[in-house]
Amino acid sequence: MKSREGTPVYTFLFDSYFLKLVLPLAIVLFAYISYKPMTIILVVYFLYTLYIHFYTKRIAKQVYINQEKKSIRLFIDEIDALVIEIHNNAPVTIAHGKLYFNLNKHIEIMESDRFQKSLNDTRYTVNFEQKGKTINRISIPFVAKARGIYHIEDLNIIIYDSFGSSFVHFPPISHGDTKIIVYPQQLEVKNLSLLNLNRIGEEEVPYSFMSDETSVIGIKPYEKESFRQIHWTATAKMQTMYAKQYQPITNKRYTIMLCITDRNGFTIHEKGEKLISYTAFLCSYLISKGFSYELYVNYLSKEGVFKLPLNTGINHLQMTLEQLARIQDHFQFIREEHFISIARVNIDYSHEMIYLNGEQPCSMNVGKGYFYIGGEGELRRVGGKAKRAD
Repeated sequence: MKSREGTPVYTFLFDSYFLKLVLPLAIVLFAYISYKPMTIILVVYFLYTLYIHFYTKRIAKQVYINQEKKSIRLFIDEIDALVIEIHNNAPVTIAHGKLYFNLNKHIEIMESDRFQKSLNDTRYTVNFEQKGKTINRISIPFVAKARGIYHIEDLNIIIYDSFGSSFVHFPPISHGDTKIIVYPQQLEVKNLSLLNLNRIGEEEVPYSFMSDETSVIGIKPYEKESFRQIHWTATAKMQTMYAKQYQPITNKRYTIMLCITDRNGFTIHEKGEKLISYTAFLCSYLISKGFSYELYVNYLSKEGVFKLPLNTGINHLQMTLEQLARIQDHFQFIREEHFISIARVNIDYSHEMIYLNGEQPCSMNVGKGYFYIGGEGELRRVGGKAKRAD
């Protein structure tokens, strides 16, 4: 990002139009009136006018703002800094400059003494001086207070001459090139032990995230496993303790469906922020276990209902958190009924389904039970019997 050329602005006495009026009068005075003090005053006036015109034109052409094109990723209450570069390629010193910019109220600047805040709490001013042929790097430390995608906005500078008789105004830059991505807060989902259960018939039985306890592939020396994992036949035969060795689970798959709107389907639910935070926690949890998930959210993107394809790993989690950070009130949301009907057509029924909304569990009619997380953040199983194993 590089700002455009500035526009010099002069006070009336030093404007080029006024100069054109004074110049003929000065020539007459020099030619016919020999008054030394007046001559000195006019000479000083013309020399100073020539200087400020030279000064402002150099400043207008050879000073610009630059901001690196990058993304700053952080969580709520974390600290980072924006950097704005003011390049002064002119051979003259900037005696008095003002940098102006807007920042969203959820990005709080930490050094309030240096950055003068306006009455609306989002407009800031920074005074600066700068020598010729230098780069002034202004660091703006901030703390993130809410999830979202933010930019510095309406960024511009005004540079005055030493006596305030002229200034150069640079066109504002609507959006800076540095993007601030604030990930959603992660609120703990309660009762996640339900994910550590397999359903056999109408009963739920415990299993390990790392191995499939319904598939025994051998035996191994006993290492303080639970009582039910002891291989009694091998123990009796070998006269020493042996445990069952299970088939490892390499990739358990989930479909996560997030419905964050209220019943009218147009505005984010009053518990929408909590639901986003629960989703962030859930996705982090699944990635930590090495599992895959796909994510649906009930708003329309260019391809239809938003979907993050099935994947796993830290990059998938980062993409998830960024997409959750982007959700805003002005998105085009769809009603829950439509959201569910689309899901019935597109989801893979071999995946475990986890549904989040701010109300009560809905009627999914997907032919099997599913997991549900409501506004209070507790995981429940819906459909069939839900007898929980100890």
